[in-house]
Amino acid sequence: MLNSLLTLLLLLPFGPSPAIVGTPPNAEATRIAAGVQDFVNQYRQKKRLQPLQRNAALDALAQEHADRMAAGKVSFSHTGFDNRASRARKATHVSTVGENLYYTTDENEVARETVDGWIHSPHHNENLLGRFRICGIGVAINAKGHYFVVQIYGG
Repeated sequence: MLNSLLTLLLLLPFGPSPAIVGTPPNAEATRIAAGVQDFVNQYRQKKRLQPLQRNAALDALAQEHADRMAAGKVSFSHTGFDNRASRARKATHVSTVGENLYYTTDENEVARETVDGWIHSPHHNENLLGRFRICGIGVAINAKGHYFVVQIYGG
């Protein structure tokens, strides 16, 4: 019994986790990702475009990048995009890949704020309205309550 307890204690992480969410994300991150998906598809529908379908492989890539930014392993940037795009092409057999990022410290209406920000940014809006058919969404929240949202597009 004592050996089992010691083993268990050695396996537990010490200190706060650098990112509250991981793969799979927690309930709040899942809710935000679903909201981003809904708002993006509502916007695309208004523009007479087909909705984007969630793809598990792209979700995993987006979540990985969101987690790495939230943990401070990479800066809030598109660093490593070429690698993610290559992995996305291999996993999904798409030819075109795009990526949008969003960062906020405001916990209110993160999904709506994210998509509104992208709509009002010409480059991000280009991705929203691009000839994509699938997407993946990752949301990570670090210990400071900062939100990192990643959407990867494939077409």
